[in-house]
Amino acid sequence: MIGTIRGMRLVQEESTPFYPTPDGVHIPFNPDRVYQTFDCSAEVPLLVGASEEELAMEVRDPMMTWEEVRIELLKQSFAEVQRIKGLSEDNVDAVIRTFRDACEDRKQPWKILVQIISMCHFLGGGAYKNAMAKAEQKVAPVWHYMTTYDSPMPGMGALACAWHTADLPLIFRAVYHKEAERLSKSMAHALASFARTGSPATEKLDWPAFTVEDKKTMLFDEESGWKEDPYQAIHKVLDEINT
Repeated sequence: MIGTIRGMRLVQEESTPFYPTPDGVHIPFNPDRVYQTFDCSAEVPLLVGASEEELAMEVRDPMMTWEEVRIELLKQSFAEVQRIKGLSEDNVDAVIRTFRDACEDRKQPWKILVQIISMCHFLGGGAYKNAMAKAEQKVAPVWHYMTTYDSPMPGMGALACAWHTADLPLIFRAVYHKEAERLSKSMAHALASFARTGSPATEKLDWPAFTVEDKKTMLFDEESGWKEDPYQAIHKVLDEINT
């Protein structure tokens, strides 16, 4: 949902009202606004993930060209949702190329635009930063995943991508498209295993913990499996434009 409530932005990272409220006891204050973990939850295992195209609601033209992607990024007409600081004429082409290379140029232009916006946002890229903070704590284990499966977008005709919360029906076995049945079972079993044992690994799904050293990440798709630091180039280019 995009919009305002009494003049308040809903999902802009600097001002969204949906953050937990710190009390200084159970949830410490975080004046630096960086991803971090705290002693009160140090011994609690963490499972954290996101979808590649979290902010798919920003799709304006599924027929857009690569030049139009470039124009949109520089114009930042999506600033209501996310501002990409540091993006300019000097680096926009490198950013687009990095994302295209990461998917072996299999994504359409509109989907790359959405993925760039999403990976800069706390809903998309924030899961990785959260996993890194937990891994750096080196107390309890953390498992990280990204949903890359293209689910049909409600009300958007034939458009499909890994949009925000598309993984939730699959996890809870609400399968609206029969081709997603196998993936749904795999995700549901993994989450149930984590709730039951503290680890999402199952007999049919090898899922090692995420660490600072190797950043093993589960990619949920038609064929699910983990990869070591699969978004390394993307995180590197985004860090460069934000420094």
